[in-house]
Amino acid sequence: AAAAANAPPRQTAAPLRCLVLCRHPGMAACMQAHAAVLGWACETVDRAAGVVAAAVRCSPDIVFINHQGEAAEVRDAALALRQWRASVRVVVMVAHANALPDHAARPLDDGVDGYLLKPVTPAMLDEAAHRAVPVARPPVAPRRLEGVNILLVEDNSLNQQVGSELLALAGARVTLADDGHAAIEKMHEAGGRFDCILMDVQMPGMDGHSATRVLRAQYAERCPPIIAMTANAMASDRAEALAAGMVDHVGKPFDAQQLAEVVLLHTRGRAVERLARPDAPAEPGNGFDSAAALARFAGNDNLYRRALAGFSAEMTLLDSRIPATASTDWHTEKAALHTIKGLAGTVGATELAEAARVFEQSPPASAPAWRVQRQQLARLMARDAAYAASLAAQMQAGQVGVSPVAGDPAALSPELRALLVMLRQSNMAAIMYFDNLQQRFGAQLAGVATPLSQALDQCDFPGALRACERLLDQLEPN
Repeated sequence: AAAAANAPPRQTAAPLRCLVLCRHPGMAACMQAHAAVLGWACETVDRAAGVVAAAVRCSPDIVFINHQGEAAEVRDAALALRQWRASVRVVVMVAHANALPDHAARPLDDGVDGYLLKPVTPAMLDEAAHRAVPVARPPVAPRRLEGVNILLVEDNSLNQQVGSELLALAGARVTLADDGHAAIEKMHEAGGRFDCILMDVQMPGMDGHSATRVLRAQYAERCPPIIAMTANAMASDRAEALAAGMVDHVGKPFDAQQLAEVVLLHTRGRAVERLARPDAPAEPGNGFDSAAALARFAGNDNLYRRALAGFSAEMTLLDSRIPATASTDWHTEKAALHTIKGLAGTVGATELAEAARVFEQSPPASAPAWRVQRQQLARLMARDAAYAASLAAQMQAGQVGVSPVAGDPAALSPELRALLVMLRQSNMAAIMYFDNLQQRFGAQLAGVATPLSQALDQCDFPGALRACERLLDQLEPN
């Protein structure tokens, strides 16, 4: 670790290469999705005995090891990796601070360079890599509007293109409308689930002021903030916008920094507040903090939705691994509890995560006590699995997309062909790539890409490949 700290940065334009040692398929897939967000190349291996062979294949800069209670196994894997290549960095992921060794804060002599507390987010991975890997990486453009849903109302096609691309580069999801009537229709289609509306003032048909008055009357306090877009900066123009119910204005031509700052000013917190709206499923008391979990996912609805769906499915499997009465196979039961704790923390099931931690660290000594604690855990697992499935379905139904080139299938086909290449390689980056396509080509993909989306949600790359090929056949019948 000390050598890593003193080594000069290695200048490279190539993406960071990482390897994840994790026996849990759902967590491994989540780690690959996080790596895709950061633009990393990522491989996974499910057995400590195979970690060196996997490292030989993918030549990682850094290896993340998911610690599941076997300290000796972690140490042996780390030392084997160092024997293979002294420069490889090793970071161990643990589910609770109590699992950290006493020497975790100082340079290590057992082959481990650092520790990460789960649940892990892309930002945490990036920070760990910066600390451990002596690589000078180019700065990543900030995505200040990550997770923000925006309705952009603009009649000029060039302004549509410029505005939507600037917002998308900042991480926003954008839906387009070309006049006030279309804006009202888009709001109805989305159930009002926008965090912000950018409204041009002067448009044919229904202008921005009129559309704002209609939306304010229809949605009242549920109406998202409406920001005027105008080339006029006179005080009288701003006063007229405020009188119509708009909250602010941005100038044209667009300035990327000003646009992001004004949107942020009026949308802070709305990306997570969506989960608390009246039409969202009720959270189970104080035991599930989806708002905090979504914030840890940097407001990325798609990534959080997939984590929720995976969590719900995994709870049924894990529940079967913990018997109703104490058994002699505590090793298997402890591993299951450790996994439950980590997955629950990832999605925000705080009460379940704490119950699993207590059970793992202090198993009941008597049979009656075991049954009581086991029943409590089963109740929490069933409750939170049902809520996670409901919330994932609600988020799926509430998704909106960006379509700056709606009606132009030729613009979508090359993107789908690029996606095909990733799917043939079973590349996890295909998931994030498809998310981006949904944002940019929402109108064209609506109703026809459901099989592709469902296959990717399950990490079913063969199924996704077939669905993508069928979709291309529809777009390119000849």
